[in-house]
Amino acid sequence: MSRWKQETAEERFWKFVQKSAGCWFWTGGRNEEGYGLFCLVGECKIRRYIRASRFSYQQKWGHIPSHLQVHHVCRNTSCVNPDHLTALDVHAHAREGKFANLTHCKRGHEYNEQNTYYNPSKGGTHRTCRECMKLHRQKWLRKTADA
Repeated sequence: MSRWKQETAEERFWKFVQKSAGCWFWTGGRNEEGYGLFCLVGECKIRRYIRASRFSYQQKWGHIPSHLQVHHVCRNTSCVNPDHLTALDVHAHAREGKFANLTHCKRGHEYNEQNTYYNPSKGGTHRTCRECMKLHRQKWLRKTADA
């Protein structure tokens, strides 16, 4: 019998958590962005990985509707303290994310409702300056016209 069959998912999860007064740090595997990954083992030994923060949130607060994402209020991607996690829709998550404090793009254009595009192919959370998109398109059209 495998060791995973002997322990519940919750028991396995807490073995990878280092609690402190504030953030609870995930000590298990992480993805390239620093988010903790937790393996759920289903029937037929099929492994499914989810973000550790998502699992922690669900253990305390319950089901997360499919249109919501888990946001780290503490801005620490390896934190799994459910009191530091909240569920937000993609647009609110983008506004609260790591680039939330940026008010202007790298070319100085203001991020506002008219000038901000949220890319649906990137989950609707990637914010792009519409003015820069327009300039990029014009440059590309000139380049292809010259070819």
